[in-house]
Amino acid sequence: MSTDRIDGYARALFEIARAEGTLDEVEDELFRFARSFEGSDALRNALTDEQIPADRRQSIVESLLGGKATGTTTQLVSMVVGGVIGERLCLRGRKVSCEGM
Repeated sequence: MSTDRIDGYARALFEIARAEGTLDEVEDELFRFARSFEGSDALRNALTDEQIPADRRQSIVESLLGGKATGTTTQLVSMVVGGVIGERLCLRGRKVSCEGM
């Protein structure tokens, strides 16, 4: 999935969260997920490994967040993880590099 397409979908999901009144909750959940991602080598490796099919990486996200986070948060993270290129993952508008970690 192209970066432009991911950005467009992400903006749309944020607009849905804003309309539903859950934007603050989604932002908090994304922040907490980013902290978990940054703090766990195993999670970071699983979600950025190009040898793992995108649908499997998305399943990991859905099993971690499903029922614990809003559907919007789960969809956003799943979409981004499914579109990972190389060893970079974009969360909360910034790049998190996995190289050298």
